[in-house]
Amino acid sequence: MQTFIVALLGSQSHQRPRSKKKLAKQEGLYVPSGIFETVKSEYGAKQAMVEESWLQKLDEAYPNMPSPDRAEIFHLCSSHFSGRVTTPQMIHTAIAIQTYVRDRYTELNSLSLGELDKEAVSKAHQETSRILSIWHGKD
Repeated sequence: MQTFIVALLGSQSHQRPRSKKKLAKQEGLYVPSGIFETVKSEYGAKQAMVEESWLQKLDEAYPNMPSPDRAEIFHLCSSHFSGRVTTPQMIHTAIAIQTYVRDRYTELNSLSLGELDKEAVSKAHQETSRILSIWHGKD
């Protein structure tokens, strides 16, 4: 038995054809099922290894991060890299974590544009820095 792997070409393959004369064409490749399953399991194993490595780096950088926040941050960061066997760079992760803390633990998002001033922004950044220093284990 063989598995048909579809290669979607561009965004038009998902959309309705613009003209009835030119129908969207599905292109793909037939692969023996055994090979497909082997590659699929190897990919899953490699993806799990990459995710575990990334979580270890996250734990090293933020040893005091609460578990629910760790899970949420992992979900947020990994969603940007879904479908690829890669790890988010720690600089992107640091920005995502800082944004996450600012949005979840400060009142900055609850303020309207009229209420936003330098003092409110400064207070939110100070609170974010304080929380991150606790998560880093510096406090």
